[in-house]
Amino acid sequence: MPIFDALYGETEIKLIPMRHEQGASHAADGYARATGNVGVALATSGPGATNLVTGIATAYMDSIPMVAITGQVFTHYIGSDAFQECDIIGVTRPICKHSYLIKNSDEVADVVAEAFHIAKTGKPGPVIIDIAKDAQMHETLFQYPETVDIRSYKPQVHGDPTQIAKAAALIKEAKRPYSLCRWWCRTCQRQRGTATTYSQNPDSNYRYVDGPRCISRNTSFGDGDARHAWILLCQLRFYRCRSCYCYWCKVRRSRYGRSQ
Repeated sequence: MPIFDALYGETEIKLIPMRHEQGASHAADGYARATGNVGVALATSGPGATNLVTGIATAYMDSIPMVAITGQVFTHYIGSDAFQECDIIGVTRPICKHSYLIKNSDEVADVVAEAFHIAKTGKPGPVIIDIAKDAQMHETLFQYPETVDIRSYKPQVHGDPTQIAKAAALIKEAKRPYSLCRWWCRTCQRQRGTATTYSQNPDSNYRYVDGPRCISRNTSFGDGDARHAWILLCQLRFYRCRSCYCYWCKVRRSRYGRSQ
């Protein structure tokens, strides 16, 4: 509640009330997928925080940048089974990129800046900020850092030329190379401002392969062509198959109908 009191009358931050915390986590996840920005979900302590778990796990599995801010009981009540006291840090440790427990209001600015930095850099993922109630109530001098430099967090953002050369050699030696692009390829494109949907450019993923000999497709989750389950088998058998109107697809449809 102290966080909501601070947000009252705030014009720069748009607060979208949800009917359930699980919906809030999934909404933040969907916002991050659609825009490429960091999604934010805010929930109360105890059951409110645990209701975020499914959305946090989804964001972690799919590398979605998200920050989940949860309330916590007073600092001296932590670990005493107080009302609505839950170890949300321990609950979400396996399904988040990093987590913070703020017990001092002086840490808020630095922790928030680090959380957004960690969530959107390197391999994106969800970050948890658990704020004790006394840290929410106390006043402090807020100085948001302009830059974030974490000594223990230096993500590798450039590919290793040696490993890339090995992968290129394997693709070159393969008889029937096939490139399957998942969600991560779409995320990288969106971060660089080059993302396109399949309807806009069906062959946009061919930029990752060299030459027409290597067939490339996106998964259904990667916004690719999932019209027909047998398209993968057709492409592996015949390089000339570039759509679901080849001989094998026609046979399959004539026997089992279009739904198959």
